[in-house]
Amino acid sequence: MGGGITSSIFYDVFGYMQLGKTLSLENNNDYKNESISAFLGGGSLSWFNKELLYSKASASFVYASGDDDASSVYEGNTEDSGTTFMPVSGTSTGLFFT
Repeated sequence: MGGGITSSIFYDVFGYMQLGKTLSLENNNDYKNESISAFLGGGSLSWFNKELLYSKASASFVYASGDDDASSVYEGNTEDSGTTFMPVSGTSTGLFFT
């Protein structure tokens, strides 16, 4: 979602909710399906000035939930439900959204 605040200031915001199941390693070395409820969100604020050689300045941020007890995004949860946001791309390609 985004839009203009004034004629030269614009904003964008986004959010993704991730729900599902993950394998959680319990104390007795058995795996158990636990719920995932994670969040990724962010936004940006941009300023444009046509009179100043079409200048643009912007600031942006991204927030992703994490899981204190997870040792890995793959079967790394060890307590209760998982809260780590897991991107579709692997760790070598990073987090990518279009």
